[in-house]
Amino acid sequence: MKHQSKFGEVPKLTLRQKILLKINGEVFIGYKQGIGDHGKVPVFVVHCSEHGNYLDTPHGWCNYFSCDECFDERIQKCHVPATAST
Repeated sequence: MKHQSKFGEVPKLTLRQKILLKINGEVFIGYKQGIGDHGKVPVFVVHCSEHGNYLDTPHGWCNYFSCDECFDERIQKCHVPATAST
């Protein structure tokens, strides 16, 4: 299932941005206000080797990026359905 980013669709990248994305795995595209956000945040196009390019904003103290689709797949693998006790 393809996720809809709260920042919209991945924009068409310039040649320079494509090169930076290939080298760094991420490229800054500007400040945007996402759905439900109270202010503008830095938004990057980030490359996921499994799911392709997606929009994200840095997370946590280390400013890491997280692919929502990879995260959902990990959760599904770890989820064990509850069974009724008899």
